[in-house]
Amino acid sequence: MALKIVWNARDWAQAVAELPVHGALPCRTVLVPRAAVAHGLRRELIRAGWHNALAGTRFISPRLAAAEVLRNAGIEFSPGEEALRATRLSALFRSNLPLRHFPVDLLRSTPGWDDAFARRISVLECAGV
Repeated sequence: MALKIVWNARDWAQAVAELPVHGALPCRTVLVPRAAVAHGLRRELIRAGWHNALAGTRFISPRLAAAEVLRNAGIEFSPGEEALRATRLSALFRSNLPLRHFPVDLLRSTPGWDDAFARRISVLECAGV
């Protein structure tokens, strides 16, 4: 797999224009961090004369792509749920949760430890652990 490093919007637009297309109708998917970046890329494609690369190109955010992957896998979820994850874990630590490898009294009595544990669990889950 060839990797291409893009240093500016022009390089990124060129990389989009060079994406391989198979079949009669072009179909490209480009991950962008936010809508403003997608707009800038569209503008740069037009300025550089690669306006034909816009046909069949979708610009989507990683969040939207992840939601589509989950929907296609048949996994039910509610958008915005991830923001409540740390709060739910903190509340769980204050309940009668038996912990095997850590003293639960220390977790409950030391300020901030429940939040720190909740954040670390979220980080580990994001990393696929």
